[in-house]
Amino acid sequence: MKPTSVRARTTTTAVVAFSIAVALAALGLIATLQSSLMDEIDRSLDSRAADIAAQVDSENELIVLGAGIDSDTLAVVFSLDGALFDSTDLSVDLDVLGNSFEETDAPFDADLNHLADTAGAGNMRAVVLSVPLDPTTATEFVADDDFLILVATSLDGFDRTVNRVTLVALAIGPLLVVLVGALTWVLTGRSLAPVEAIRSEVDAITDSELDRRVTPPKSSDEIARLAKTMNEMLERLDSASTSQRRFIADASHELRSPLASIAARIDVSLRHGTDEEWRSTASAVRNDVDRMHRLVDDLLHLARSDTEASDRANGTAVDLDDIVLSVIGTTIRPSHVALDASAVSAGLVSGHPDHLTRVVTNLIDNAVRHARSQVTISLSDDTNHVTLTIDDDGVGVAPADRSRIFDRFVRLDDARDRDSGGAGLGLAISRDIVQRHAGNIDVDEAPGGGARFAVSLPSRAS
Repeated sequence: MKPTSVRARTTTTAVVAFSIAVALAALGLIATLQSSLMDEIDRSLDSRAADIAAQVDSENELIVLGAGIDSDTLAVVFSLDGALFDSTDLSVDLDVLGNSFEETDAPFDADLNHLADTAGAGNMRAVVLSVPLDPTTATEFVADDDFLILVATSLDGFDRTVNRVTLVALAIGPLLVVLVGALTWVLTGRSLAPVEAIRSEVDAITDSELDRRVTPPKSSDEIARLAKTMNEMLERLDSASTSQRRFIADASHELRSPLASIAARIDVSLRHGTDEEWRSTASAVRNDVDRMHRLVDDLLHLARSDTEASDRANGTAVDLDDIVLSVIGTTIRPSHVALDASAVSAGLVSGHPDHLTRVVTNLIDNAVRHARSQVTISLSDDTNHVTLTIDDDGVGVAPADRSRIFDRFVRLDDARDRDSGGAGLGLAISRDIVQRHAGNIDVDEAPGGGARFAVSLPSRAS
């Protein structure tokens, strides 16, 4: 089945709903009109019958039936023995009439076509009223029997009125439905035009044009918020694409440098190399390979971090103090740099031990690389958070650089040496791991004037 547009579905729904509403309204109107007209007819019949009954019940010898009665109304007064006292239509067959109606004062539909010549006799509304006479008041020309009063009126006018209203409803109803459908189609199209414009603009944006943005409408409604959301999404995509391209370019550059170094060393050794020079070349190549291995390792970690779930969500209990002391024991450092771990106390967190070990290793190695003579490490647990601080007495980090040093491939001016400063991924990886453990990492000035890196993680005890 071919999918329909929102415009078509909205119009169809509006037309169907309005058609049902119009039909119900028309039926209700016609039913109300019928009821009102019939009630008015019944009141008129009852009033006329009561008036005639009052005349019959009086001592007057003259009964007047014709006063106020039109040609579509039949009035007959007769006794149960068939005596006719008066009638607006002398052609009435009393014998047949007397056998046709039961004594009742409730209006009913009657077919008097074969009984009278009154206009509309084939479609009448009638009432029969019984009048018991008191013998003490009976006149000489009135027998002692009960009398029946028949009053009937033609329903042709009633039917014409109802049919006329029905025809008007049948004529106007479809026109209203068509009008509502057309208005819904036009208004829905106008309402959705900005959405279609946004869709067309987004559809025209390619992966090489992520800097383009959609034009928001001047209104402040849902469409404007949609345009704002689309622009924010494009901003995120543009930022992600730019970061990805920069990441690929930086990674390629970092990998190309050791490869070029390896190729140059081998070329030199091939031309002029002695056994001693080959051994020196092999040692240098080995260092370059190790550096490439570390770089590839870091790149793989960063690539996986974007798709892996939080380490803390399924993490186990980790004694962070054990990790810190273990890393301190295996850290390679110059002889003039001392490590002070006297302020390391117990700290229990949730997470991945290997990843947390990588964070501690990166931060301690970074501090050792920049320290003049001292690196101070402390660990504390305040029930809610476990805080690891690593201070060095180096030159520190300028306030302007304290946020960007956690970006990928960022090396400050005093750490440009690739062999000692790395590829600029250590701090980025550390921040990524800490954030995935629901923690945060900051850099500030250490009491001794160097850099202080502070890692805060949720305590396992909280």
